[in-house]
Amino acid sequence: SAAMAAEGLKPFCCIYSTFMQRGYDQVVHDVAIQNLPVRMILDRAGFVGNDGATHHGCYDLAYLSCIPKLRIMAPSDELELRNAIVTAHGMDDGPSVVRYPRGTGYGLEKLNE
Repeated sequence: SAAMAAEGLKPFCCIYSTFMQRGYDQVVHDVAIQNLPVRMILDRAGFVGNDGATHHGCYDLAYLSCIPKLRIMAPSDELELRNAIVTAHGMDDGPSVVRYPRGTGYGLEKLNE
């Protein structure tokens, strides 16, 4: 994703939150230090129930929040998630993260009642 961003593309790197910690050095060295507009989408942020303890994405806020220039979004519902993705798409001046939990949403119609 970093190489794609360096060439002017708009990459979205989608990965389970818990697995992003294994790529922490790459986020720092390949993305953040170069201030590349990589959009990291972290699925299964927080406790994930039946997926098991190895898949809980509980630490991403702790280890990502100390990276300079990295913007982190944690939407609270489906509508905010959609808006966060659109916002991340428009960020061309540095890296961003959108994190969201596992599970089913209520639906935009229900949220807009």
